[in-house]
Amino acid sequence: MFIVAVMGGKNSGKTRTASTLIKGLTSKGFRVASVKHIHHSFTMDTVGKDTWKMRESGAVMVSSISPNEVAILKTPEDAERELDRIIRLYKEEKVDIVVAEGFLDVLGRRSDVFKILTVKKPEDLERFLNIFRPDVMVADGDIAGMVHDIPVIKMEDVGGDLVEMVAERANSRGGRGC
Repeated sequence: MFIVAVMGGKNSGKTRTASTLIKGLTSKGFRVASVKHIHHSFTMDTVGKDTWKMRESGAVMVSSISPNEVAILKTPEDAERELDRIIRLYKEEKVDIVVAEGFLDVLGRRSDVFKILTVKKPEDLERFLNIFRPDVMVADGDIAGMVHDIPVIKMEDVGGDLVEMVAERANSRGGRGC
């Protein structure tokens, strides 16, 4: 399984880049899954609904299965441990590529992850390059000319060039079903 991390500052195009990658890779026949790191408190559960009542009653995990969706709700231990669990689940589901949005602290230092940096502001470029070295950068405007040793793809070319680059890398690391 090939892991792609899309990292960058707030409103830098991470979700747009991740969504475009997912659509493009899926159209090429890859089984793609995604995972997003959310920094603030968040729940998909709804106050007053049955799953919420079960968690409020003390259940450590609550799952719901409907004809169109499966959901597992639990309080996370820490981002790295939960991400590892999700990746194991995706492997069981025979996913080819995982597109992760965020997880800078967890995935930024891993050598087995293809890293994409999205930037819109020069100060973000400097800050992130001091933290991790991306495999490719997605940038707008003048920023594209500021880095010479990292491949740069303009935001408007993500659907073509970046999808091709990720597909080639995924195939070179074992292809589909790896």
